[in-house]
Amino acid sequence: MLKKEFYLLVILSAVIFGGSNSYAGFKDVGIGARNLGMGKSVVAVCDDIETIYWNPAGLVELGEITGMSFSHASLYGVSKASMDSFCITQPNVYLLEGNIGLIYLAEDVVDKISGETKKTDITETTVGLSYGKRLTLKKNLPFSLSTGGNLKFLKAEDAKDKHRGYAIDLGILMKPKYGTKQLQNVRIGVMLRNILASNINDPGFGFKFGIATNLNKNLNLWKTKIDNILITTGIADEKGDSFKFQLGTEAIFNQKIAWRLGFYGSDIATGLGYKGVDWQIDYAFAKYDLGNTHIISAMVKY
Repeated sequence: MLKKEFYLLVILSAVIFGGSNSYAGFKDVGIGARNLGMGKSVVAVCDDIETIYWNPAGLVELGEITGMSFSHASLYGVSKASMDSFCITQPNVYLLEGNIGLIYLAEDVVDKISGETKKTDITETTVGLSYGKRLTLKKNLPFSLSTGGNLKFLKAEDAKDKHRGYAIDLGILMKPKYGTKQLQNVRIGVMLRNILASNINDPGFGFKFGIATNLNKNLNLWKTKIDNILITTGIADEKGDSFKFQLGTEAIFNQKIAWRLGFYGSDIATGLGYKGVDWQIDYAFAKYDLGNTHIISAMVKY
């Protein structure tokens, strides 16, 4: 993406979504089948394009990779309730040598009405402009530090009106520089969601802390090679109500087929994926308190 194209996105997003007095909730359902399949315990994973949503500090981990992802979710078993997302990332030499990205997210709002999960007449849309950069510190610390942020333009639309607002996310990622190979595989992530939000109806200040590590173990089981075993854990408070424990894992079979399992509080999720050289496709099933959710996603790097 050229510099002038990026600025055009900023202007268009501000025109379409700028303003205040939005009232929607903008719940943190999450995007990407890989991430939901690991119980959303991915704030420290930061190794694919959808880190733009989960922790924008992870954009720097993509290096010179340019790519995009798409996802579609059928929400909570409710007819015609869906969520769609699109992400694109790009190295950017014009803005302090960081990486930039764009995220688009559209979601039908679902809620429990008289004890029954139903689709409301509200549709929420988010356009986010993202930036991530590795910090250069004067002191020689034993870890590297990256930071990133999302500037989000929000729109909630119902049958009668449209309401607009904005919010800011801030992410941090730390990696040890020294120690054993296993220690250097550890990642620590922090995500602060909806900071400095406009006057919207309880968007919820969200906090997430997570640790992820690749075990670097290769196993052979019945002529099947298992490698890249990823373990993630953390805590999250998405709406300022209470902290929930997160746990997730991913294993790659024969360097192509991925299996995932995750827990988010009392919720459980699982998923599968297939990895090509520069692309992958994933599916996840998640059991939430509102109902069962299915999500598919595709990602390509170029």
